[in-house]
Amino acid sequence: MLHLNNKGQALVTFVLVMPILLLVMVLVIDIGNVIVEKQELDNVSKMVINYGLDNIDSINESNLIDLINLNTKDLSKIEVIIENKEIKITLEKNIKGIIGISSYEVVSSYIGKTENNNKRIERVG
Repeated sequence: MLHLNNKGQALVTFVLVMPILLLVMVLVIDIGNVIVEKQELDNVSKMVINYGLDNIDSINESNLIDLINLNTKDLSKIEVIIENKEIKITLEKNIKGIIGISSYEVVSSYIGKTENNNKRIERVG
């Protein structure tokens, strides 16, 4: 009976599979970071709109931009529009991937209005 020497097969399989596993791990970490950043921007947008609606008669765009800058950093775009007792906020942030090769753009856009003494905050887009 013929016996083959199979001692190196596990090492070859490991060397071939390891880059794929590392790539999947990097993608999972990158996507997780994007989701966390998106949630943080959404929270800041909603918090600022909520504050703005509570003080709609005495607030202006620059007050809300200052509040945004106190609660988050490294934004690539801040847009605040107040008109007709409505507040629209759009925040954008660029996030670099774990390796630095890829870059992701995270956008949060909400509009808030007061109807019949009830605040309503909705996602735009």
